[in-house]
Amino acid sequence: MPVFRRMVLAVGLRGGVIGSVLALACLIALSLLGGDMAPGMLPGLRLEAIDWVVLVLLTPLVATVAAVTARSTVLSALARLI
Repeated sequence: MPVFRRMVLAVGLRGGVIGSVLALACLIALSLLGGDMAPGMLPGLRLEAIDWVVLVLLTPLVATVAAVTARSTVLSALARLI
């Protein structure tokens, strides 16, 4: 794998993991604090098993799309130079 694509993939994965951890922290905080609100204000925040699978697979999928897009962009720019 070329160095540039590997670097973009690593940065995408790092950003995705950080974003996923922050999103999970927000979901947990909302579920804990939501119990004190009026029942109609915040519906139950329950994630099914498929929701967790999608959330886990989303980060590597988006990082891969970023790496492929970076490769395509670099190849396109190089083709214009030739």
